[in-house]
Amino acid sequence: MVYPEEVDDFLKDEVKEECQKHGPVKDITIVQVGGEIRIFVRYEKMEDATKARGIFDKRFFNGRFKIEATYYDEELLNHQGYLG
Repeated sequence: MVYPEEVDDFLKDEVKEECQKHGPVKDITIVQVGGEIRIFVRYEKMEDATKARGIFDKRFFNGRFKIEATYYDEELLNHQGYLG
């Protein structure tokens, strides 16, 4: 969604604002893996996560980045396994 140098203190709030349009968000984690930024969004309800995935997947952000919205193993996320 953004280049590593574009990550700032406002990104998490911006992502949350957009994601909450599709249901209550529990948590957002932003990490850098190599040269890319990965954003993990946890919804309170699975059906909201499913709805958001359908809306965000393959959508363009800032006209530059094609979002790849997928499900991620919650146990890996809990243990900071962001490389998967």
